[in-house]
Amino acid sequence: MESLRSYLKQRLKQRQQVNGAYSVRAFARDLNVDHGTLSQILTGKRKISRRNFQKLAEALELSPELVARLQMEVDLGLESYSTLEEEALAELGHWSMSALCELMRLPGFISDPRWMAEQLEVSESEIESALRALSQTGQIRLHKGRWEPVEMNTTTLSGTHLKNLNLAEVVRRGQRGFMEKQLKAFEEKPLHEMSHYGLTVAVDTDRLPEFREKFVQFLREFSTQTESASAEPKAVYRLNLSFFPVSKTCSDSHNLANFKKTE
Repeated sequence: MESLRSYLKQRLKQRQQVNGAYSVRAFARDLNVDHGTLSQILTGKRKISRRNFQKLAEALELSPELVARLQMEVDLGLESYSTLEEEALAELGHWSMSALCELMRLPGFISDPRWMAEQLEVSESEIESALRALSQTGQIRLHKGRWEPVEMNTTTLSGTHLKNLNLAEVVRRGQRGFMEKQLKAFEEKPLHEMSHYGLTVAVDTDRLPEFREKFVQFLREFSTQTESASAEPKAVYRLNLSFFPVSKTCSDSHNLANFKKTE
């Protein structure tokens, strides 16, 4: 599902392609909203009120169908959570990069590559590489000698259902890294610091798009809960939500026909 914030950024980009001098201030004027408010909405620093949503929907002349879809995100307070743009995703293929963004949100964060490497148990060179990539894609910035996330909410979502197979491989590589960390944590960390659950179920594969929508919504809702659950985060955790086949896909008739051929 497209978020309202990503939709606004897309519309702004389209107008800037037509007019290179078109600014966020001009966009705010045309949408009849305050410039500062729009800037904070675009960067995720401000949630969209129902009043502002109605103003934006009218100014953008959104269809009733799109309004209904985007309204749900606004009502749930999810519009400030977004998936990574594909261009940025191509640069962020290592698991430590998203972990690093979250590490910067800890009150005790030390803006020193050696300290960051110790916390994430990776090499200092990996941290330096991650800092360069995150900085180049605009995810973080160096402010007064301290690295910090550019957006208030750095939590991002990524999945393997991508049309671009090269990007899908980037995501696969990142997920593989997290899975390796998961196995290591299972073997080395105290069990009371973790939660492991699993469910095996037979499903209609035609409903996979519907399931993906639900998974993304759950992750966003869970992220919102962790934001409000503690005023002072103490560690970075990873939630892996994987849904993958453990059998071949088949129908009754197709399965029976193929089985008889092998007899």
